[in-house]
Amino acid sequence: MPGTRMQRILITGSGGHLGSCLLQTCQQLGMPTVAWSHRTSEVFCGVTLRPVELLEKDLVAEAFREAEPEIVVHTAAASTIAACHADPTRAKQVNVEVSSHLTELAEAANAKMVILSTDLVFDGERGQYHEQDVVGPLSHYGGTKVMAEQVVKQYPNHVVIRLSLLYALGEGSESTFLDRQIEALRQRQPCNLFVDEWRTPLWTPDAAQAVLDIACSDYQGTIHLGGPERLSRFEWGCRIAATLCFNPEDISPVSRASVPAAEPRPRDVSLDSSLWREHFPGGVWHTCEEALAGINM
Repeated sequence: MPGTRMQRILITGSGGHLGSCLLQTCQQLGMPTVAWSHRTSEVFCGVTLRPVELLEKDLVAEAFREAEPEIVVHTAAASTIAACHADPTRAKQVNVEVSSHLTELAEAANAKMVILSTDLVFDGERGQYHEQDVVGPLSHYGGTKVMAEQVVKQYPNHVVIRLSLLYALGEGSESTFLDRQIEALRQRQPCNLFVDEWRTPLWTPDAAQAVLDIACSDYQGTIHLGGPERLSRFEWGCRIAATLCFNPEDISPVSRASVPAAEPRPRDVSLDSSLWREHFPGGVWHTCEEALAGINM
């Protein structure tokens, strides 16, 4: 992005894991940014987060007009399988109806619409999914993200970014999978991780930079962002333990079948990210060991 005019970006979900990392990256690059969050007003990276209730259409429209964005990066979502299963009506409202409304506002303002989707739009039967592969979600969460993709795709100036599992330390009081995994290893608590569920975990700062690279480019359409390694949950946990000098023997392999779930878990939703690497070859792409090496324990 050096040498190009900085476009004004609106980030929804700025208080979330990816949203806060996006906001931090924008500030490091000096990009003009408007940050929305469902939380009360707080200052993060020198930017005051504006609390916007995304289900209130009139309030959203007013806040959008005030923001005057050239690019919308929509990260806000009902993003857990359990929550979406427990309240499917709200999940559809948050993930589909909000996305549709923001797309309408973006189109009216001639702004680029970038929506964050998920690897869980796939059924997990084969893995290494490409952008053109047929979707087939197993969970209500995945289903709402497919519907959100469909409404956004009706507007030509869009990007659908399907993300694999993100990982990094949480900001402030926020706890992430990585935080919880590290704490369990530190306390020598037994960890049971799936040996038969595969993802392509992506370091969150790498994802944030890639999202901004894509958003500020001429790219339109769907694109996958996954990490460079296909790992089972068990393999990933062992990498975390070994890299951070914990004992990998505290991690035990278990099968998905041994853990009851309200909805089926896809076996392998690893993503093929070659399209991203082809169009944006300069983007950082850390392996698990490389990413974790910078963490001070």
